[in-house]
Amino acid sequence: MLRALGKVIEVEETGEEKAGFISLRIRARVAGEAHPALKLPPGLKGRCLWVERVYRERLRPRKGDFIVITYDELSSLIKWGREPLVPGKVFREDVDADGFPEITFETDLLRCSVAPHRGATLRSLKYRGKEFFVGKGEYLNVDYIELGGVDDHMESGKYGGALSSLKYEYEVDEGEIQLTGRAKGFEIEKAINLERDFPLLTVKISFKARTKAELNYWMRMAVRGVPGRSVILFPARDGLVRERYHFQYLDSLFRALEISRMSLPGVLVLDEAEGVSL
Repeated sequence: MLRALGKVIEVEETGEEKAGFISLRIRARVAGEAHPALKLPPGLKGRCLWVERVYRERLRPRKGDFIVITYDELSSLIKWGREPLVPGKVFREDVDADGFPEITFETDLLRCSVAPHRGATLRSLKYRGKEFFVGKGEYLNVDYIELGGVDDHMESGKYGGALSSLKYEYEVDEGEIQLTGRAKGFEIEKAINLERDFPLLTVKISFKARTKAELNYWMRMAVRGVPGRSVILFPARDGLVRERYHFQYLDSLFRALEISRMSLPGVLVLDEAEGVSL
């Protein structure tokens, strides 16, 4: 379970000392991971929160000391968006074991998980219970796609890097999730939709530039091989990108696909027999 180190900023007593114990209300700033193997989601380091603890009087923390912040306490720092989620159709689950639940859509054929706290990226995509993306730790070159699933990037003016560090606000309907993320110089919107009676996931991505700098968006996907036509991508010249994932059969072959989204003409088809072709 995810933990973090917190540096104590302020300490308040909330109860009288009893049998050598005292109740405290502590304000702490997230300083980093409590263990190197438990990576914090982007945007949490430096955030402040209040926690309530009971200590022996002789062990009470002082300003500048470090305490361990639990998963439940860290979860209070993440904005989950509009409530409620749709019962039986949209729910939360921690698909990548990072300590923070993703939003999951489910139909009779597909199950899709999205992480608003990690750049609104697709973390998991299953067809009839079989995973389409390669997960964290499965791909041999761990530097290529750190988290598994989709790894998308943006370059615009002074902003450049993985969008996994960008936090998104979202709204949920029964079959669609609308996500909005903002950074210096641009705004990005994603609309993710699952077809109810067909194994089709559609992702629409649009950008609104607030500078004259050129937008350069690109993505990488660590996917498992799919016999026959598996992925069809429709990049549009107006800056709106449409992705359509169609599933037939899955096997254990791993494949990495890198796409420069804003410069692709026409339609891109990923086919296991013929490779990637335009």
